[in-house]
Amino acid sequence: MKKFIINILILCFCANLSFSQTVVSGSIRRVDLVGNSIEVVARPSADLNAQVGNINITLSIPDQTLTSGTNPTLASIVKSTPITNVVFASDDPMNPYIIGNRAYYSFILLQNLSGDVATSWLANTDNVVATFTFPTNSYFSGLQLSDLTNTGGGPNFQMTWYVQFQQGIGDVTNVTAPFYGSGAVNNGGTSEQFATLQPPGTLPVKFTGFAVTKINNQALLKWNVENEDDNTDRYELERSVNGASFEKFQTINASKNGRSSDSYSFILQNLSSIKNSGVIYFRIKQIDKDGKFVYTDIKNIRLSTKGIFAAVYPNPIKQSTTLTFDLVENSRVTYSITDVSGKTMETYQVQGFKGSNIKTLNLGKYAAGAYTLKVQAGDDVITLPIVKATN
Repeated sequence: MKKFIINILILCFCANLSFSQTVVSGSIRRVDLVGNSIEVVARPSADLNAQVGNINITLSIPDQTLTSGTNPTLASIVKSTPITNVVFASDDPMNPYIIGNRAYYSFILLQNLSGDVATSWLANTDNVVATFTFPTNSYFSGLQLSDLTNTGGGPNFQMTWYVQFQQGIGDVTNVTAPFYGSGAVNNGGTSEQFATLQPPGTLPVKFTGFAVTKINNQALLKWNVENEDDNTDRYELERSVNGASFEKFQTINASKNGRSSDSYSFILQNLSSIKNSGVIYFRIKQIDKDGKFVYTDIKNIRLSTKGIFAAVYPNPIKQSTTLTFDLVENSRVTYSITDVSGKTMETYQVQGFKGSNIKTLNLGKYAAGAYTLKVQAGDDVITLPIVKATN
């Protein structure tokens, strides 16, 4: 019922927005070969950068009472998430639910209303959603990430794989193929769907901190990492003037000093040579020798004190484009498109959040020509010339 209510609210709030076609599938993998921890990972079909709003996770194991054992209690399962702006909801006291010969555990991640930090998930990449540590790994051979859509979400209506983002993106659950990996069963919800436990891969470097600070006409980038090993190759520093298109400006080799955790910093000189006003966005790409890579979240620095900065990329536009706007505080944002005669073509109103916000504009139905995009937050207004190209 909780998920149903959230869905209705999101649909009402975003009725006038063009939703992305991005969908997210999930899987589970062991953290290592001998430990008691597993990770739930998400793989979107396209890059996502917004606040996470709601995620449902269901884990199931063979019912241990059938083999003279006991099922782990909720208190014995340690859970954590690397997603900044979500928290675990109160545990369902009925966990585990015994259905047939399996024990099911239902977990829900909800947006932390006191946080407003965007989360970046890369397309076709394992993005860690949560880590669960069990009291023993004796039943890991039968552990599954499960979806009981076929029974209406199971006895508590929550036992599904469900992923929802905020900021106009909404429900991004891959309902057709919710799971991926070896042993994944996807059947459109006609019966139970699940993904079996995957073996661990080479652990990527884990970013434990990333900050960008403006110092006069310079930007100081500092980041902390864990899991560095002989496979860790380098860090590529990237920047963007519009929050959508990034370019590499520096490469830092891994220190390889024998420590599993380390700290790095770099000073980017002469910011005014990049742009005179607005916002510059930064992220770091860590690359292993085998080609695997992970990104930090996107950080930015503001070159002016104006309450809003906005950019569009690409421009000219054939079908759709990305509108990025950066706010100094949470604010309602209105953006509209007018033609050369001053006629308003479309107007949107959304809730904007402090920091970076990303929206998709679909101009596929527009005639080729020049238009003006106006973005307003409070008394601050940005106007951007945009061009609709011939399809």
